[in-house]
Amino acid sequence: MKVLKYATRALLLFAVAVLLVPNSINNDPVADIASLYSDTGTDILEDIVTESQYYHVNGADSVQYVSTRDNARKAAVKVLTPDGRGSGTYFKVGKYYVVITAQHVVGDAPFVLIEGRNGEIVYGQPILEGVNTDVSVVLVPEINSRRALKYRPLRMPRDVDRLVGTDVTYTGFPASHDLMTIDGKVAGYENGHVIIHSYGWPGSSGSGVFDMRGRMIGVVSAVDIGQWHWQIPPQLVEDVVWVAPIWSIQEEDIEAYLKSRGE
Repeated sequence: MKVLKYATRALLLFAVAVLLVPNSINNDPVADIASLYSDTGTDILEDIVTESQYYHVNGADSVQYVSTRDNARKAAVKVLTPDGRGSGTYFKVGKYYVVITAQHVVGDAPFVLIEGRNGEIVYGQPILEGVNTDVSVVLVPEINSRRALKYRPLRMPRDVDRLVGTDVTYTGFPASHDLMTIDGKVAGYENGHVIIHSYGWPGSSGSGVFDMRGRMIGVVSAVDIGQWHWQIPPQLVEDVVWVAPIWSIQEEDIEAYLKSRGE
């Protein structure tokens, strides 16, 4: 009887495994969803696919991950001011070239220096800053040693918590390092900032933070110092990074402003 009982259990486990394996090796979940809908369900499917851009999808295309990192590295620049330095990202917006960085990096400086590669340095003029977000847009001439990205800000999701778990990457010039690319994951949203579990150091402020589809989420704004108390020296929490979101600054806003100035 024991042999029969064990044999029966084995058959049941095999049956469950056969049912589960096809789902575990499926590489096209969107196609599976589509197969569940008739033509009359197209609109519903489009809503599902649109919303899915805010979810972290395991097993995403690694080729796209590599491309996103590579593009971010080729567009990363240093931002130099009389008070210090930070990082930024070089974009083309219409016929204009801009660098997007953190407002606290630029401060009140009427002009900043933007350093590319091979010793190339150009002047930049801060022209716009975010409302309630630590973001600055700097107008620059074309930078020959860098490759401008197309400006693609991620629009703010209806539920920001849907960003949690999203893979992100940024490239900048932290501490004494020349050029570093750091990955991370969105951990939360607090006080108007996207919080990522990653790493950050002085000098990385202003680095553009991208999801793995190449859309800009924001710029590195601060590194967490933990709970502050006047009797206890602040301690850097290097793996908790605050990101100032970019989604309120659209391409048309930048173009309209520049055209209104007669640029």
